[in-house]
Amino acid sequence: MLLYWQHRNELNGAQEGGRIIAELISAQSKRTIQALDVAHKSVADYISAAGVRTPEDLKLLADQEATYKHLKVLEHAVSPLHGLLISDKDGKIIAVSRTFLTPSQRNESVADRDYFLSLEKNDRLDRYIGKTIRNRYNGEWVIPFAYRIANASGSFLGLIICPVPLTYFEQHYRSVRAGPGAIVSLYRDDGMLLASSLQGEDRDAAAVPSGGQILVTRAVAETPLCKGRTNFRPPWRSKTRPRTADSLNDEGARSGLFIVCRGS
Repeated sequence: MLLYWQHRNELNGAQEGGRIIAELISAQSKRTIQALDVAHKSVADYISAAGVRTPEDLKLLADQEATYKHLKVLEHAVSPLHGLLISDKDGKIIAVSRTFLTPSQRNESVADRDYFLSLEKNDRLDRYIGKTIRNRYNGEWVIPFAYRIANASGSFLGLIICPVPLTYFEQHYRSVRAGPGAIVSLYRDDGMLLASSLQGEDRDAAAVPSGGQILVTRAVAETPLCKGRTNFRPPWRSKTRPRTADSLNDEGARSGLFIVCRGS
């Protein structure tokens, strides 16, 4: 009986610590999303002000050096960004913030990426958080945040893509003193692992629902995968029962990202 109460007190203490850590990291992640939204809105407003209505209009705008300069300013102004890209309706990259692309240099495509396939086919989506991928320009691991470009009638014109380095999240998670054996991870609401305090092959240990006690789960507020998505429950919610009543709140059903703190 004594061992039971000792274990229960330790678990309650770990859950309280996990709750605080999850709230802090959730707040940081929310600020990151807000910064990306600012960058997206600036590019979207720039495209709208140019009177872009057709795929051809978008390509003509990408031909202008002023477009490259606008993207470059935004990349330097928004710290999480490592590049800013515009694709056409076929997935071909037509403008980037790192260099001015002439039409003959537009050889890269994102047509096979999960975010392009989702946003191209579904006009109810206005944004999508892609799975962690290697940047084809420099090999860097990134999490792509993609936004749909559409005209007034809703026709798909292309994407605004805001890649954030995986290390941006990982370094922050590792800097948090979560205790020995604790794992802090970022998941999409479909259970896809995006980032973790673990590195390399150890990241496999962060997969849900493998091993370890889930201490607390916190939704990153106001970061939907798509506008208006509701009543979606992450796969692990039916498989785990955290002891804290507020750890899986209703807000999570409307969020695209989740912070999960687990103990050994």
